[in-house]
Amino acid sequence: MTLFSINFKKHLLTILLLLIFGLQLSAQEKSKYSLLWKIEGKDQLKPSYLFGTMHVSDERAFNFSDAVLPAIENTEKFALEIQPDSLVIKMFTKPKIELAYLQFKKLLNDDEYSKIAKRFKAINGYDIEESTLYDPSILMSMLSPDDEKETDKTTFVDMHLLGHAKTMQKEIVGLEDTDSQLFYFENATDERKRELLLEELFYDIETYETETEALKKVYITGDINAIDAMIMSYDGYGEEMKSRNIVMTNSIIKQMKNSSIFSAVGAAHLPGNVGLIKMLRDKGYKVTPVEAKFTGVAKNYTIDTSKMSWHTFNSEDYGYTLQTPGIPAIESNNEGLDAYIYTDLITGTNYSYFALDFRSKNGIDKTMFYEKMIEDATTRYNGEIVSKKTITIGGTQGYEIDIKIPEPSDPKKDGVKSVFVFKNGVFYQFLVYGNYNSLNSKMVSRFVNSIKITKPKAIPTPNWYEFKHKKGAFTVKMPSKPLDRSKEIESPFEDTTEPYIINMFMAIDAKNKSNYIIRYNDQPNGYRIDDLEASFRGMAETFTGKAEIIGTPKTIYQNGYIGKEYELYIKGISHSICRLFFRGNRTYLLLAQRLEKGLKADPNNTFFESFKLTDFEEEPIVVHEKQGVKFKGFKNIREILEDEDYDNSDTYFYNSYDYYTKNEQSGDIYAFGFTKLKPYFKIDTLAKFYDLNKENITNYTDTIVRSKKVKVNNNEAVEFVVMQKQDSIYSKYLLWLDKDKFIYTSAFVSKENIDSKTTNNLLYGYLPKTNTTSFNYYSSKTDLLLNNLKSKDSLVFKQAYGAFTYYEFSKDDVPKLYKAIDAKYATTENKEKVIEAIINEFNNVSDDNTVAFLEKIYTNYNLNEALKRSILQIIPELKTPNNLTTYRKLLLNNTPKAAEDYNYAIFSPYFDSIPMAIEDYNGLLKLIDSKKYRSQLLSLSAQILKSSYKNKSNIISLFNNLTINNTKDLKTFINQKASEDFNYSHQTIIYNYLNYFEAFPKNKQAQTIDNFTNQLLDIKNNKWLALRASEIRILHDLKLENQLTNTLLDSLDTRYNIMKAYHKANNLKKVSKKYYNEAAFANLSLQQYLEEIDEWPDKRNLLGTLKLDNVTYYAYALIYDYDGTEESYLAVVKADFKLSQKHDFKTYTTLTDWNYLSDNWKAQSEKLIKKKAENL
Repeated sequence: MTLFSINFKKHLLTILLLLIFGLQLSAQEKSKYSLLWKIEGKDQLKPSYLFGTMHVSDERAFNFSDAVLPAIENTEKFALEIQPDSLVIKMFTKPKIELAYLQFKKLLNDDEYSKIAKRFKAINGYDIEESTLYDPSILMSMLSPDDEKETDKTTFVDMHLLGHAKTMQKEIVGLEDTDSQLFYFENATDERKRELLLEELFYDIETYETETEALKKVYITGDINAIDAMIMSYDGYGEEMKSRNIVMTNSIIKQMKNSSIFSAVGAAHLPGNVGLIKMLRDKGYKVTPVEAKFTGVAKNYTIDTSKMSWHTFNSEDYGYTLQTPGIPAIESNNEGLDAYIYTDLITGTNYSYFALDFRSKNGIDKTMFYEKMIEDATTRYNGEIVSKKTITIGGTQGYEIDIKIPEPSDPKKDGVKSVFVFKNGVFYQFLVYGNYNSLNSKMVSRFVNSIKITKPKAIPTPNWYEFKHKKGAFTVKMPSKPLDRSKEIESPFEDTTEPYIINMFMAIDAKNKSNYIIRYNDQPNGYRIDDLEASFRGMAETFTGKAEIIGTPKTIYQNGYIGKEYELYIKGISHSICRLFFRGNRTYLLLAQRLEKGLKADPNNTFFESFKLTDFEEEPIVVHEKQGVKFKGFKNIREILEDEDYDNSDTYFYNSYDYYTKNEQSGDIYAFGFTKLKPYFKIDTLAKFYDLNKENITNYTDTIVRSKKVKVNNNEAVEFVVMQKQDSIYSKYLLWLDKDKFIYTSAFVSKENIDSKTTNNLLYGYLPKTNTTSFNYYSSKTDLLLNNLKSKDSLVFKQAYGAFTYYEFSKDDVPKLYKAIDAKYATTENKEKVIEAIINEFNNVSDDNTVAFLEKIYTNYNLNEALKRSILQIIPELKTPNNLTTYRKLLLNNTPKAAEDYNYAIFSPYFDSIPMAIEDYNGLLKLIDSKKYRSQLLSLSAQILKSSYKNKSNIISLFNNLTINNTKDLKTFINQKASEDFNYSHQTIIYNYLNYFEAFPKNKQAQTIDNFTNQLLDIKNNKWLALRASEIRILHDLKLENQLTNTLLDSLDTRYNIMKAYHKANNLKKVSKKYYNEAAFANLSLQQYLEEIDEWPDKRNLLGTLKLDNVTYYAYALIYDYDGTEESYLAVVKADFKLSQKHDFKTYTTLTDWNYLSDNWKAQSEKLIKKKAENL
């Protein structure tokens, strides 16, 4: 769903003009604002309200009319389309049947899926098939780019209104069934699913962003009629919208029977024949628009967390309680720990907490434990500890640390507060993740202050039958000797024929009406557990339909392995506790079940506490021979071959052969693979080759924990161990070259087996043959490659041509490349491909003759324009005496056609050498007819005029030649700006004209500059172009209307530029001194400083002045509003000179260390001033 809760993508182009004109006509007419409607009648004691919203954080959408927030205040309930807290919780319990990208593959043909995958990578930076998401709706949302701006709010419009409703303690309800929207995609027909996916491809990313912005602008006008007209200009509202509106209408009416309600829904749901307004009227209600005034009433309302009702969490098992803004869900952090977590949708802040029971562990030193936690904090969160202090919780000392994250993935979440305490053998940790400047806000303080720790439940004394299982590698105490209930089930893996065995054992405690089950199973051969989070989720999904998960799973540990504990109701009767662990590729599940309704299973029982993992049994190793290659493995082996149609022409090896072998005793998986090297394979050193392959094997979340050189059958090899950061899964690899083969082995095992005898025996288990072909990895293959390019065999040519992507030519090869240009090839197409490949290769390797050679083929060969441009970019980079002479001759006498987008590189040598640009200026002006080149010439001319070189008279005299097209270019820009096909390259050339005019001497060519800038001033809604044009007019003593001048000077956003222009024009006297008296200029200096460092406080207040060493300092409070919670910081401006025409135009110095503002601002200011002075 998009802007107004309806999908318009495929229709946007047809109505873009409507959007633009609608915006121009109504943007300033607040009388058309009609998003808020009053609902009366049908014996209602109080009116209810209907408000059209949208799910965006654009600050412009927060300009509510005066009546909106009072309407919420005067109703008893607040409704969104879906109840937000229940939506978040249900998202975590949504069944995960099949990876989302696999669902997309089934719905689309190969070409459509390829386009979807390409778009996904362009937006997200990684392949769609690397995604582990199961929810197709979430994955589909990642096909649309974020349109966040720096000025955006920290929350969305609807969530902001929710914050006010919670502050007013309104009951929060949803108008639609959560499942109907949560499963919208899944419930759609395959045809509709496919349609939804293909709509994501209707626009390229840039156009999508531009036109989404246009859609938002329509909403911001608040004109419900304009929204209706826009929808009707598409295909109308449709049955889907009608059905949803019927549901919401009935929900609103149901709620209004007993109370008044404020309903905030997508704006598209309000108007039209099937809109909520008409449906409510048809039901006999009086629905009228509320008069819209904008006097700032909304500023009287703030979001106050202290007035909100919070959820109280209570853990009897671990003996602690706390409060969060709402009911928590479940999530795992980067260490794989399950945590109770609540995401506050109003502020975007995450609150999480967990407890770990160490009572069965002896000898834990609490002091050392704390020190280790603090030491690891910066690594764990990739940040810096800014604050650390001791605190007392439940009579026990703990720690509270604040961490600043310098490079957060989400700029709005750059801080972590960690509170932890060790008491009664249990470790408790409480985390807040959000904006660093909010870590000590009222909301966070309320969370921390709510933490109470008492005493956990006692651990019972064990006295049961000890059950040992060698193959399962565990021991556990059970009430009696267990019954074997193992069975084969249908494999969840489609491409394996291996039996999928669930090994399960059960014992019943009849006296206490309890049942205990221990089960384990291994992954099929060729599969491995490489994502613990996904594996836990997958196992939790198996409960669906059989049991209900109660509350949030807990994180537990077993023999150093992370696990989860689930509280379940099986078939609504039997209360149970389930524990789950993953050990390498083996899954362990333990279940304690009460057999009588009303009884509760105790997690602190003998069964759970006695469970221990033991050593694996040995598995016999055998020798396998595949494709003439011998290697060691277990009996269970699986072969995976590449698709025969796979195009490997651009790789240095032929098809690879991969084999997986499985240890039936442990579930450990080992891989052996090899590939034959192509005849063009060449490397500099083995070390570089191995390093490159290590990079290819590891992901960005992996860490190589160790690496060493080894020998395999007298071949130099490299062995290394990789750890996945997110869940500490280890794997081990061995790489080496043996004659004409590249061989690689790997182990995906439990961490205690990473260096076992078995692992090393298999990794080093390759048995070479004596008759393998020799291969020189370091010798030149150039002659062979170039000769094979001439082959009439298309496959031979394809492999040789593909070698250009990986083969590294040497300087000695350059003459051979020259000769290859003129060689005879099987087809004209082959020849063109070879010439292009060789020309581009000169970017990497060349000699003293390369420039002359490139000149020859540029001049004498029938090259396409792109190749000519490539040659012009290559020649200046070649380190030969005549390179620039050749470049200049070719560009000026045989100019290639300009590229559609990027042309700077063609002219970069001139930008780098102003004297050369001056010398060739007349010749360059011959390129003026090309608009793409014209823009670069304007930019270059401006740089020449701004330079310190004196010989500029010729450039100045050629003004008319350079600007001959200015009227045409300006007209094109103005016409294009008003059209739906606006191209930003038109704007670039206008800016380059202005930069050129700025650099041009005053009192020359004033008429042209006057006409050009005057027309720019007539363009509406273009603040920055107007500012730039005004600056140029000031510099050239051209008339500027007083009203415009005063407007630009009144605005802190533009004042500095205007004053600087007057100062440069020696006309500062034309600026009223009220704008640059000491106090005003101090404020302006602060504004410029904040813009330069990209800080945008919501408010800034002058605290006062102080004087030190006869210098006046202005102290300010920089105030940031985090959804009603204000944080203030100190800034001091040093007014150490008086601005005048004689003085250099520069700002006062601003001092700040971004410490919170204290009550004694003067003392804090003095300390800051002295600190900065000491650092000078």
